[in-house]
Amino acid sequence: MKRRIRAAISLLTGMLWLAPGYANSVPPEEEEDQVIRQQSVVVTGSYIRVTQGGAQDIRFFRDTVADGEMPAPGAITSEGLLSEHDLLLATTGRCDQLFCLNAEAMDADLVSYPEADYLLGLGFDTNLTYDSWERDPLTIIAVVDNSGSMNGDPLDIARASMKEVLANLRPGDRMGVIKYGSTTEVVMPVSDVETSRNDIITAIDGIYSNGSTKMEAGLRLGFDTAFNSQSGFDGTTRVILFTDEQPNVGDTDAEGFIGMARAAAERHVGLTTVGVADHFGAELANQVSAAQGGNLFYVPTRADIVPVFGKDFDLLVTELARNLKMRIEPAAGMKIEHVFGVPGETLEYHYSGGVSLEIPSVFLSSNGGGIFMTLSGEPSSDAGLADISLSYVESKSRNQGEDRLQATLPAAELSEGLQLASLLVDEFGILQSAAETSMFGLGQEDTLLLAERFAERLEAFPVVLPEKEHQLLSDVTGIMRNNGPRFAHQEGSVEEPRLNGAWKITGIRDRQYSPVGPMRINLEKGDYIALDLLEDMFNARRFSPRRGDPEFEVESLWVDTDNRQITLYESDLIFNYRVDGDKLYLTPENTDLRITLQRMSVYTAS
Repeated sequence: MKRRIRAAISLLTGMLWLAPGYANSVPPEEEEDQVIRQQSVVVTGSYIRVTQGGAQDIRFFRDTVADGEMPAPGAITSEGLLSEHDLLLATTGRCDQLFCLNAEAMDADLVSYPEADYLLGLGFDTNLTYDSWERDPLTIIAVVDNSGSMNGDPLDIARASMKEVLANLRPGDRMGVIKYGSTTEVVMPVSDVETSRNDIITAIDGIYSNGSTKMEAGLRLGFDTAFNSQSGFDGTTRVILFTDEQPNVGDTDAEGFIGMARAAAERHVGLTTVGVADHFGAELANQVSAAQGGNLFYVPTRADIVPVFGKDFDLLVTELARNLKMRIEPAAGMKIEHVFGVPGETLEYHYSGGVSLEIPSVFLSSNGGGIFMTLSGEPSSDAGLADISLSYVESKSRNQGEDRLQATLPAAELSEGLQLASLLVDEFGILQSAAETSMFGLGQEDTLLLAERFAERLEAFPVVLPEKEHQLLSDVTGIMRNNGPRFAHQEGSVEEPRLNGAWKITGIRDRQYSPVGPMRINLEKGDYIALDLLEDMFNARRFSPRRGDPEFEVESLWVDTDNRQITLYESDLIFNYRVDGDKLYLTPENTDLRITLQRMSVYTAS
């Protein structure tokens, strides 16, 4: 029997185009800004922390919520939320090498993940101390977007940020400045900051907004300038990109954003991306980790500049290790349920129940980073919860390193870092659920109930959740109560409950086809599709998460449950589909392409 379906499809980035039978991936600043502050870190004897690269904050999510809007689900990442906090775990022993693993477990009492029996934290240690470590000489290539959209506050923030970077450079360091809009230009060649500091400031002040955005051309010039500056320089080199736009994160060939970043990393040039202004595309947070040496910061206001580029500047530009590979094998009787602190697409699940992950880069930090996971079950012995092995490459020496340990059962006394992490994991589940609920229109009351139960948990918890997290949760629940869902769910008979629900694209295999035809549907990993089998609804709705863009584009849709096919009328696309538990597989007719989707928890079948 045939049923008509309503669907919501979020448009995040332009990667995969589906067409009939085909697919393919297709003004001067204020005086005080010019003050030179050659800062140094002096914390005698204390060990430096380590954190993974990628998204380092969720400022975009916070600012959007503070403006009274609910962001798209892709605007928040667990790694971004966790990286904003110092989550130092209890040490399990002395670290006598450059990079060590650390593990600590606690009993889980999570309202967002009630199936979890344990929360396991995996932290990173190093033998480097503040009094024994000094960063290497540094070359910074600042690449700034000066297109028309940067006019006003965005470019003011970018200029002030570049000056803050300069203020943290010292004798022996170098800096160059590049701008891109309709054209690209080196406005300040790579120069020694000790003799050229005033000239660099003058060059920065001379950048004004003009023209369109040729981001990849600007980034290419930045990398080429970095490569040309390496000869004879005994130090590290990093490109810092300042932009208000969404870089092309999907194009992984030699000309694409991530492709260029990966190639640059092989030549020992790292990339820091700095999003400025409130319309920066925060979905980049999930993609920037794909490049070695990459990290991401969001600087929406001038007040955010010093917290990002101030006292921790030396740390955020120092990559400690790369190609970090980790494998976690749960003990007998245990099951890994969820992993937090790394993008989901970096995880590989094994038939044994183990999980492998790869982190392109880890950096020095004043906050202790880490990976956290929930486990269910009871171990069959006192041997522990899981065995963890690690390998990595030292960024400076290129030497191979490794470590392994066994995660033991919870200790009588728990670190404040792990307890805070348990609250942040719970908070992340609520925030993600709220974003999904707002998009898809189901589960709102369930999400609000979760928030109420979490508030009760906080009252009895020994560790205090930071005030900014209380404010964020209050703002999110306020939006949900005041605005309601983006579109209302309507009651209707359901003939195919396994297909009904919300799904997230987690994999796209085979991109060998060329787009044809007048109508194309743009899909990418991380996009969301909500399917309601209703009598009188037959629209596919595409959701755009970026403010200022149209929220929905609509296309008619038909589902044939007898033949397991979904037809998009305007595009003349036919998908064969198969549901296997919490996975949905879509295969366009006459192609070898397969799209894998994961069922979202907030939108369950009737």
